Amino acid sequence: TLDLWPDHKHSLTSDKIIRSEIQTIVKNWKKYSVARKANSSILLKHHGYDKLARTLIESIIEFSKSTPTQGLWWPSIGEQYGGSMIELQASANVLCALKEVTPESKYIDPVRQWLILQKEARNWGSGAIASDVIYSILSTSPKWIEKAGSATIFVGDQKVPFSYTDSTLGYFRSNITDLNPSLKTLEISKSALSPSWGAIYSQSTMTMADIKASGCDAVSIEKRLLVKNGNDWVFATEPLKVGDRVKIQLLIHANQTMQYVAIDDDRAACLEPVEQLPAPIYSQGICFYRENRDSATNLFVTNMPKGTYMLEYEMFVNNSGDFSSGIATIQSQYAPELTAHSAGNILRVSGK
Repeated sequence: TLDLWPDHKHSLTSDKIIRSEIQTIVKNWKKYSVARKANSSILLKHHGYDKLARTLIESIIEFSKSTPTQGLWWPSIGEQYGGSMIELQASANVLCALKEVTPESKYIDPVRQWLILQKEARNWGSGAIASDVIYSILSTSPKWIEKAGSATIFVGDQKVPFSYTDSTLGYFRSNITDLNPSLKTLEISKSALSPSWGAIYSQSTMTMADIKASGCDAVSIEKRLLVKNGNDWVFATEPLKVGDRVKIQLLIHANQTMQYVAIDDDRAACLEPVEQLPAPIYSQGICFYRENRDSATNLFVTNMPKGTYMLEYEMFVNNSGDFSSGIATIQSQYAPELTAHSAGNILRVSGK
């Protein structure tokens, strides 16, 4: 902390403590976590150990993971802090260390990219940690806070019109349903150097049996149907019978922490919930709130850390015939483009 005020004269005691800490870092840095190496590299840089500080940064990068769409991050930090705000703070400290020790590093922008994407489906609130993370993003690249530029979009050879663009954020939205539906290519160009992102939303009509499962990098969902056989639950492979007790299983894979997530599970007309009243469902340590509607079961979760979750609830079969089973859809209420749905299916039910 004393290094933040270089004009402040250190006492003999504080100088002794600093020298002792630096020697401890020199001897033991290989045993440190990624976050501690980041803080240590800044301290070394401030006290003339430039070469060792860069060595620590090189070691930090060795433990990272990156993709073109997600940026660069450290899985070990996520495992340590479980998708909490402290994970973001630790990553922000690494970002500041990269800028301080290796300002020319090509890894600075990817780390900043990953941090920004963590805001996409989460509420950071207004606490001190959120301020630290935002500060690290803004202070490490002035070009990212320049005024938004213009964008040009072509579908095939037709330019997409948009009547209004936010002067600060550059946000716009346009309906392209009136363009030639045979055009298959989308081309986007922009004038500013700052990052941009967006989404394309499409709607179509299909028979239930033809719907294939679809997901995104952030989340996927699979719907399974089991039937009770004696004391056991088995996957339903033959026509059901009126009076059968079945279990709906929703298998969710979340590849990033998401908040305010809604799940809509369309119900086949031959099924009736065993539990009629709203109730919480607990899975892997978090709570999903469930409510039954006439044609669907809705679930809502306030905070869903990265991980895999299995949700289960039971139904009775009350009618015979062929029925569309419906699909299960999961969607972030913060970022609607983060969505996925299960495959469609047909349920066949025989009489008693």
